[in-house]
Amino acid sequence: MAIFSVQARPADAASWLDLARRLEAAGFDALLAADHPGHGASPFVSLAAAAAVTSTLGLGSYVSNAGVREPILLATDVATLDMVSGGRARLGLGAGHTPAEWRPSAASGPTSPPGYAAAWPSRRPSGTCWPAGRSASTLRSWSPTRPA
Repeated sequence: MAIFSVQARPADAASWLDLARRLEAAGFDALLAADHPGHGASPFVSLAAAAAVTSTLGLGSYVSNAGVREPILLATDVATLDMVSGGRARLGLGAGHTPAEWRPSAASGPTSPPGYAAAWPSRRPSGTCWPAGRSASTLRSWSPTRPA
C-alpha cells in the first residue's frame, strides 16, 4: 500500500486551512510543513491550526534542523502539537544544510556529511517533556489523554 503525504508552506490562514481539509478529504496520510527558522511561518503553529480543522490527517515537520532548534523547545512544540491534534504529530529531523539557517544562530553548521553527525550530540536536550517512560521515538503512540 502506498502512503502519500504533502509538504507545503502556509501563505495565509484561509488557504492553509483549506489545504488541510482538502488533503484529509482526499485521503492523504499527512501534511508536512517546512521548518526553516526565520524564513516563514512556524511549522508547529501552522500545523496546530490545521489540527483544528482535521481529525485524521497526520501533521509534522519536514524537516526540523536539529542543529539550529533548541532541543527542549523543539520537543515541547512537537509534544504540544501531538496533544492538540489527538496524537497525530510527526517529527522529521535533519542535521541542517542551509547556511542561511545557521548564520543567525549561535550554533555552527556542519561543513560535510561527517560533520552532520558531529553536530547532533551537542544538541541533545538535558531534560524531558515526555511523560515518564516515554521518548520522542514513541511520540506517535502517546497522547496525554490516551496513555500508551
